[in-house]
Amino acid sequence: MKKILLPVAFVVTLVSCDSAKNAETSTSSNDSMPTNTGSKNQTIDLDYINTSVRPQDDFFAFSNGAWIEDNPVPASESSWGSFNELQQANVKKLTVLLNESVKLNAKKGSTEQIL
Repeated sequence: MKKILLPVAFVVTLVSCDSAKNAETSTSSNDSMPTNTGSKNQTIDLDYINTSVRPQDDFFAFSNGAWIEDNPVPASESSWGSFNELQQANVKKLTVLLNESVKLNAKKGSTEQIL
């Protein structure tokens, strides 16, 4: 039973993500909900799936294989994942923000000066 449940759950998840990605959500001028434009705002990125591996043989390699190939562990790190990429992007954004705040010569006690 468990051997069947996992692949079925995976297929249902993929189908629901794909149908959500392809569905265009229309909004009226009074509606505050954004329109789904098919961007990367989805739960599962299907580009990371390695279709050369059967999911029942090695599910980890199937679901993460392409991402692992495209994102090798940097020599300076002991491990690497999507959260490391997120941290790296945040550090870059914060550095830019703080460097811009330094250049403002802001008034003492202002938010920019505190930064």
